[in-house]
Parts: sequence; structure tokens; C-alpha cells
Amino acid sequence: MEEGGFGGPGFGGRHWGQEQVFLSLTRHTWTDIHRYLALVLIALVLVHIYLHWSWIVAMTRQLFASKGE
Repeated sequence: MEEGGFGGPGFGGRHWGQEQVFLSLTRHTWTDIHRYLALVLIALVLVHIYLHWSWIVAMTRQLFASKGE
């Protein structure tokens, strides 16, 4: 198989050595966007948990409360 073939160095097939572009953004730009959006999502999940912490505690206590109460 050629050096630029599937699984080989470059991993780009016949376009070996060319920058991959999608919607005018390079692969590296998409990686950066993916990373920053992941960090934003994690931050939003943490804020969501913080804002609803009292509900989480109440539901956990209710779930593990004895059946006789």
C-alpha cells in the first residue's frame, strides 16, 4: 500500500499532505471548537447541579427513607 494509504502515515489516502477542510474550517479548528464546547457543556452541567442541589438532596433522602415514615 502507498505511504498515504488507509492506515499508513498521513492517514489521508490520495489527498496525503493536504489540509482537511469542512465548511471552510480545518480539522484542527474543528478540534478546538469541539474541545471548547465540551468545556462549556461541563460547566453548564456543574451549574445545573449546583442550582438544583437541594432538590437532589431531598429526592435522595426520600428514596432512601424507611418505608414506615
